[in-house]
Amino acid sequence: MKNKIIELEKSMYIYRRADKNDLEMILRMNHDFRNFIGPDSIEDFLDKEDNWLYICQKRDQIIGFGYGYLLDRLDGQTMFYLHELGILGAYQRMGIGRELMEALEEDVFETGASKIFLMAHTTNEAACGLYDKIGGQTNQEEDVVYFFKP
Repeated sequence: MKNKIIELEKSMYIYRRADKNDLEMILRMNHDFRNFIGPDSIEDFLDKEDNWLYICQKRDQIIGFGYGYLLDRLDGQTMFYLHELGILGAYQRMGIGRELMEALEEDVFETGASKIFLMAHTTNEAACGLYDKIGGQTNQEEDVVYFFKP
């Protein structure tokens, strides 16, 4: 997979899949966003080929990310579940979320995955607007999400 490099406002942004070589930068990203990962868990996550941490990098800082999983189905198809997408506040509304999703889509579909799916709260108007704008499809009349907890 190739890195997608976009020049916006005279700053270089690189969109790519992260790996263990990015651990220090990922841990800084964790601090910048909301301290949601631990050093051991991110290494374990990155060890698994079907786990993806996709990033938007500006110099040595991650300013946006998406993470998810390739999932095999019994019919032989593979799908990608995008669990979360985040852009630092100072970089929101600059097209970075769109560019990150487009680069992620391109690389996911290069694996042979048949589709990408995600969940978004209807109250998250910015996220829903982004997904609508880039061609995401929803059928709220038929699809329902259930959660089971221990």
